[in-house]
Amino acid sequence: MSPVVDIVIPSRGDSQSRRQLLRDIERERQGVPDSITVTVEEGPSAAANRNAGAQRGSAPWVAFLDDDIRLPDGWLASTLEVCKSGSAADLFSGPIGSTHPRNVFSMASEDFVVRHKEYGDQWFLAGALIIIRRSVLVRLGGFDERFIGAGGEDWRLCVVAHAARCSVTVIPDLSVRHDNPRNFRQLMARSRTYGISEAPSAPSTTSEVTDSDERQTHRPLPLRIALWPVNEYRGFRLQGRSRIRSLISTALYVPWMASYLFHARQGHER
Repeated sequence: MSPVVDIVIPSRGDSQSRRQLLRDIERERQGVPDSITVTVEEGPSAAANRNAGAQRGSAPWVAFLDDDIRLPDGWLASTLEVCKSGSAADLFSGPIGSTHPRNVFSMASEDFVVRHKEYGDQWFLAGALIIIRRSVLVRLGGFDERFIGAGGEDWRLCVVAHAARCSVTVIPDLSVRHDNPRNFRQLMARSRTYGISEAPSAPSTTSEVTDSDERQTHRPLPLRIALWPVNEYRGFRLQGRSRIRSLISTALYVPWMASYLFHARQGHER
């Protein structure tokens, strides 16, 4: 029996979270041992690791799982069912929650860092979990390796996918958990990593989504800065977050985005 899905895990090295993910996968594959292959790829960047890992397999689907993802019982069987259905989107994912749902920094990261985002009728998926048809991955040219770290390459892939008229969606039944930052220092370190990743040679991903977003990039910088927390708060509320959680996440979003932009700009100026 040929595998249906090649699972690729881009990794920064051996860790407790990676070992736990591999145990999750082994548990999940007990009922479907020949349906998947698993590749752990260590290398210079998330994009390069994903591309290299994908090239090692030949299954019609490729599932990219970050090494700090946790899988609930039944996740793999549900995913395989979607892949075999014949009506699956070209790219899809599931909701990404937090392994520490009561930690305010982890909740904030779930709200505005490791999350899928919908603009109009277009989904932009977080790279922590992306499942894609192999033929589509090849047609899109894989992940853009000009992103030199982690952050931005997933957004860019979805931008290219929408331009190529590929279908992209989030399937509620395929939810997973992610090991998010749990203190302010870790949250800011993530913003630095994302900012550096986008610089210096990667194309900007902030104005390629909608006409509304494009207009915002031409507004004066002070106005854009003032609108960031307002727009984010509204977005959190639309996600169904409580007022208190939305206020906390908004308060943490401001320094996070300031740090991200600072490091991205520093990289572009080099």
